[in-house]
Amino acid sequence: MKTFDEPLSKIVSIETDGAPAILGKKIDLNGLLRDNSQISQFIPIHCIIQREHLVTKYLKYPDVMKTVLHIVNYIRINAKNHQQFKYFLEELKDEELPNTINFFSFVRWLSSYNVLNRFVELFDPITAFRKEKEIT
Repeated sequence: MKTFDEPLSKIVSIETDGAPAILGKKIDLNGLLRDNSQISQFIPIHCIIQREHLVTKYLKYPDVMKTVLHIVNYIRINAKNHQQFKYFLEELKDEELPNTINFFSFVRWLSSYNVLNRFVELFDPITAFRKEKEIT
């Protein structure tokens, strides 16, 4: 923080991976930040990515994933549909929307999270696109 000349009062939380230098009682980063008077409400978070992995691995949501993957595959597998969807997103002129939707891969555990996250971001445009193409 000193290197970048940022005030400690801007810190709200940090996420750590469990290294002893980060997670000790007093002489670690969490302890130093927790005891600092400039930081009013400090929230240490431990291994959030691991928790997301466990949720996506063990949470039973096959119907949700089946529906999402059916819609994503409809858009992505056919080049014409994918191109039409990209043009549809461009016509919306919304800078905050992603410009495409992700493929799903069973190889990487984070893939289902990424696909679902992007699907939620694009839910309204996907719904409008499907209505325009008259798909239920």
